[in-house]
Amino acid sequence: MKYKIEKNIPAPNEHDYRGGRKMYPLPEMDIGDSFFVPFGEKDQKKLANSILGCARRSRHDGKKFTTRTQKNSLGIAGVRCWRMK
Repeated sequence: MKYKIEKNIPAPNEHDYRGGRKMYPLPEMDIGDSFFVPFGEKDQKKLANSILGCARRSRHDGKKFTTRTQKNSLGIAGVRCWRMK
């Protein structure tokens, strides 16, 4: 099967997709910043792995992140991610 070559279609920006680099605010975070993601369809381990996987795959120039399972101020359980370095 031959594929049709198309011209003048702009390539997507690296951050223009529903991947973690856009889903989570990792690039904008300063040391000590954090964000909270409530449990939804993913269990705690999958959610934490999703966040940390996005941090690893993203090009964050040596930034380090960590996650912990906790409840927010409203008592909702989820995962909090902090920028450590």
